[in-house]
Amino acid sequence: MAEAYGWGEDWRAGTLTDDEVLMRLFRLNQERAAPAVPTPASAA
Repeated sequence: MAEAYGWGEDWRAGTLTDDEVLMRLFRLNQERAAPAVPTPASAA
């Protein structure tokens, strides 16, 4: 899972705790759930 999200280096270094994983996943989910800002092409 860490590799899929680009966190492999942190995982191998042992700096990716369970709390850190949860925080990163929560932040990623919030970013993905944010309303998209329409571009001029998609607003038409």
